[in-house]
Amino acid sequence: MEIIKEVGMKRISSEENPTIKRFLKILKKPEKFAPSIKQPEGEVIAEGPRVVEMALQRGTKIGYTLVTNQFISDERNSNLMDRLLQRKVQVIVVEHKALKRVADTVTPQGIVAICKVKASTLADTEGDLVVVVDRVQDPGNMGSIIRVSDAVGVGSVVVIKGSVSPFNTKSIRASAGSVFNLKICFCTIEELLDFSKKRGYQLVGTDIGAELSVYDFNPAGAMMVAFGNETHGISEEIRKEAGALIKVPIYGKAESLNVGSSAAVVLYELRRKLAG
Repeated sequence: MEIIKEVGMKRISSEENPTIKRFLKILKKPEKFAPSIKQPEGEVIAEGPRVVEMALQRGTKIGYTLVTNQFISDERNSNLMDRLLQRKVQVIVVEHKALKRVADTVTPQGIVAICKVKASTLADTEGDLVVVVDRVQDPGNMGSIIRVSDAVGVGSVVVIKGSVSPFNTKSIRASAGSVFNLKICFCTIEELLDFSKKRGYQLVGTDIGAELSVYDFNPAGAMMVAFGNETHGISEEIRKEAGALIKVPIYGKAESLNVGSSAAVVLYELRRKLAG
């Protein structure tokens, strides 16, 4: 390694370097390293300046960070680079082809970082509006739900066992870094139902076949709102225990909205109503 003394960074020229290999291990098996229902703490990959910036703002512990010469030469990235170095993050300069190996996108944006994150617990769940993700499988949908949850001021996101990981690299990217802003916890359906009753949350399920439109629904107080699997919807257990089932009405010829789009409509409308 050659030390780049003037900027306090290191340079890696070999793609067989142990640091590169660490990134590759996490990239290939993200669920093995990320927080989950079995392990509350883990490591995830944040890719792109906006996502890394969001992690920094939240105070997330950032480990090794790989950047290209082109990235650090771009004046638009100078503030981010300064903040990384001020936080004493280990920043390493690599060739573009090396960074491309550890990036999840076809055209990487010049920066990739390993972040150490910790999942929350059900006991720490807070807020008058809590989102429940029930076996959603697509990381793009997972990220979209997390991003809109962050935008509307959701207190916590509860991820039911069997869902795609919110810390999947694609989920993180789709969330635009919002995954670092929210309390995210994992649990089983049974744990969710028990918790909602004990804490007095109104459990609300979203269902395309529901009779009640989200626009006609009147919240009774703090809510846990469940968004279900792309094919099967919410689980039967949640459907049975829900105090209300609501839908986003379709006025045109589309059969339905995807779960990410539905979440945006539902959460903004519920936030409007809770705000009075």
